[in-house]
Amino acid sequence: MFYFNSWKKLFSHKIVIIVLFALFVRIIVLIMAHPWSEPVLLNDEYNHAFMGEYILNNGDFNYNVYTEVYSSFRAPGYPLFIALIYFILGKTLWLIPFVQVILDTGTVIIIYFISLELFKSKKISLIAALLYSINLPSVFYAQFVIPDLFFVFLFSLSILLFIRAVKSNSLLGYIIAALLLGLSVNIKPIVLYFPVVIFIIVLFTKNKPVKKLIFFSAFLITFLLLLLPWQLRNLNTFGHFKFTSQSGYSVYNYNIAIAEADLYDKPIQEIKNEHLRKVETISNPFDKSAVYDKLAIDFLLEHPFVYAKHHIFGMIKMFLSTSKGFLLKLFNIEFDNDFRKNPKSIYYRVIQNIYSPEHLFLTPILISINILIYIFSLFGIYKMWRANYMELLFLIIIIAYFVNITGVIGGLQYKLPVIPFYMILSAVGIIEFYQILLEKYWERKTINNSIT
Repeated sequence: MFYFNSWKKLFSHKIVIIVLFALFVRIIVLIMAHPWSEPVLLNDEYNHAFMGEYILNNGDFNYNVYTEVYSSFRAPGYPLFIALIYFILGKTLWLIPFVQVILDTGTVIIIYFISLELFKSKKISLIAALLYSINLPSVFYAQFVIPDLFFVFLFSLSILLFIRAVKSNSLLGYIIAALLLGLSVNIKPIVLYFPVVIFIIVLFTKNKPVKKLIFFSAFLITFLLLLLPWQLRNLNTFGHFKFTSQSGYSVYNYNIAIAEADLYDKPIQEIKNEHLRKVETISNPFDKSAVYDKLAIDFLLEHPFVYAKHHIFGMIKMFLSTSKGFLLKLFNIEFDNDFRKNPKSIYYRVIQNIYSPEHLFLTPILISINILIYIFSLFGIYKMWRANYMELLFLIIIIAYFVNITGVIGGLQYKLPVIPFYMILSAVGIIEFYQILLEKYWERKTINNSIT
């Protein structure tokens, strides 16, 4: 009887039901994807899996395949994570998406507590958790051997602990939050500059300047210490005290090259090949990255408005991108995946998921769902700005950071880190809209009763 009452009490909590539902949805999709039956890995997936297996077998990061690129280009955290899964659970590839399904379900809990910390409303928190539990991009990307959802889990947890540290004025809280943010960088370097956001938020706190300085200094030092081992390794291996050689290559090849191809009316690959010849004699990957950095800066200075146009379209692409391709693939429906038939056009990035006319009906449905979520987000910001402007500003800055740092390449995968935070904003809008409807209902009922 005691165990029955304990389970009954547990399931009386709505968040438990939402978490179990989120897990159920992800497990069902995992089963439908059946990754255990000869999975076909994409390029990035193969590289991550290879690196994880290499670490397990050799105990170091000196990969003997793609050494010049991947031992400097990739952050060490995700391959180490894969090696750990192989070590604990066995060298079975499908266990990686299985663990990611568990972690992404954990993100549902984190979102619940972030919302609760920010708005002190269980209704908002439950709606935010529910929205994330059914968001298709996270459900689908959990099935891939890529670091994004592990990163989202760690990053969201660091944000939760940072919020609690700010509210409790806890130095230890700042340090723990910085540890998790540092781990996040070791998974995906996209948050390498996120301490700038932390600095802005700390400036807005009500502490005295000296205390603000102490808290941020502790955060920054802890964060940098998490980067130090890999930077020292790169200094020893390549002679450069940097975290990765990814920045120059990625900024140029996935951002600038697209704008340059449009400007000069050339295919993107032709533009890339032209500049590849400039670095093909350079053996050090960090020196190559420096050349790409210079090419990117030169183009930005010469054609700032051309790049700005593509940057804006990349942002639009990020927000309008849908999971249509994944849905069709999951149900074994054939579709044309070559949406870059005109690589010089900026418009393919806005309509990337319109793969074939026979499945066009899915696109307006999925985009409409996206737009509805964004409308509720904006409505929530509008209605609660006066009462919760600091909380809302924090969420907006986080979203703006990822949207702007992703830039031209923006797409579905790059939207994953911002989904938890605009789901929270959307939950705020939904609750506010519901309250308005409720007030209207009782107002009409009162008028009708007075008439009768």
